[in-house]
Amino acid sequence: MYSAYFDRMTSNKQAVLLVESIQKEYILPASSLPSGSKPGSWFHVTVQNDAITSIKIDGAKMNAMKDDIQSRLGRLQSNQKSRFKRR
Repeated sequence: MYSAYFDRMTSNKQAVLLVESIQKEYILPASSLPSGSKPGSWFHVTVQNDAITSIKIDGAKMNAMKDDIQSRLGRLQSNQKSRFKRR
């Protein structure tokens, strides 16, 4: 089982999934994704014969990534002083 990221939706309703560990891109019909999927979602996928055979939403990784982003934004917002001189 691999971790995959829902990168984007193409103009013809195809979903582009990026599988991290094998560094491959898969294009699937958007209708084959679990309900509630949107770009930015993370999945557990099974790959057999160079095709994705099962997809499940990875809620734990989505929450962890969301928390990480919030943490980084908080650190950026708390550091209001700029090192650049104003004219």
